[in-house]
Amino acid sequence: MMFGHTKTKSHNDLFHNQLNTLYGVETESKATPEKMAKAATSPAVRKELEAAAHETTTHVKRLDDVFASIGEKPHAIKCGCIGGLMDDCSASASIEADANVRDAAMVAMAQTIQHNEISRYGAAHGWAQSLKQDKASMLLKQTLDEETASRTRLSDLAKTVNTSAMHKQRDGSVASSRSRRRPCRHVVMDVLVVPRCRARAEEPRRWVRVPIGEVSA
Repeated sequence: MMFGHTKTKSHNDLFHNQLNTLYGVETESKATPEKMAKAATSPAVRKELEAAAHETTTHVKRLDDVFASIGEKPHAIKCGCIGGLMDDCSASASIEADANVRDAAMVAMAQTIQHNEISRYGAAHGWAQSLKQDKASMLLKQTLDEETASRTRLSDLAKTVNTSAMHKQRDGSVASSRSRRRPCRHVVMDVLVVPRCRARAEEPRRWVRVPIGEVSA
């Protein structure tokens, strides 16, 4: 929330400031989930990121309705915090790692964005209620519920992709360990140990070392 860039003297100013910050967040983050979805390998991860991109469009339109309900026009406030998070999201889609690890990274970053937006929408919804802005409160609650549902899906999805990433790492570690084992040495024997012929049956059996070339059929 960019308090230093706007005049914030009253509770109403605080509410409007938050709405404009949300508008900036939603419009700025619209393209990022689409980029991440294209980089996803897991169909479930791709589906969830595509849903996030679609929801962002819905949330922008709903914010337009919120502003209309309070008789104001949106003025997007650029948030330095969300800009850094968007950069991290883009970076997670480009990391040179196993596909499962990259999916896990993108889900983690999507969760980070989700937590940020939930806290912002939660504050805006609370302020709308206290200011008796019933229509705005209802609209903000719809978005807040959607963000919360998305967070739950992402949390469940994270368990799956994190397990896949760990299994891949474990399999890679085993393969690496096997590749480092010392190779077997093939030893060529040049002698055989054979029983010595006995003159009499009662003589004890004795064994002698005989060069292979001297062993006769």
